[in-house]
Amino acid sequence: MQTKDLSFQEFKKYKSEADFVAFKTVTEKNRDFNVRNGKPDDFRESNDAGLLVEVMIDGHMGYGATSEMSTEGIRYAFQKAKEMTKAAAKIPVVDENLLQQLAGRPGQADDVIAILVLAPAAKVHLAEIRTAGNG
Repeated sequence: MQTKDLSFQEFKKYKSEADFVAFKTVTEKNRDFNVRNGKPDDFRESNDAGLLVEVMIDGHMGYGATSEMSTEGIRYAFQKAKEMTKAAAKIPVVDENLLQQLAGRPGQADDVIAILVLAPAAKVHLAEIRTAGNG
């Protein structure tokens, strides 16, 4: 089976297991031709392929990759990406206490603190906190 056909077939299986899934395939073809003393010496040709898997679950990104372009290789890369999102979920993206402290702090009228918040539904929100100022 062709690399792109296999990756598309596997993508369809995994796309519903996360808020966001991306498969990126890379193929490379190399040809090496050596000449020694003006005469052809060696000719080598090689093909290489790989897949990068990006996954977002509950606002956390995870990555996995494989050069084994098979159902098992893609499954392994997808599982690694999911494991990475679970590990990232243990670290808070935004500290709610810090947000409350910043909201209550007086400052200049044109001071704006922008904080990127990744919501559990994998939507990105930009929260602006304008500080109270004197002018």
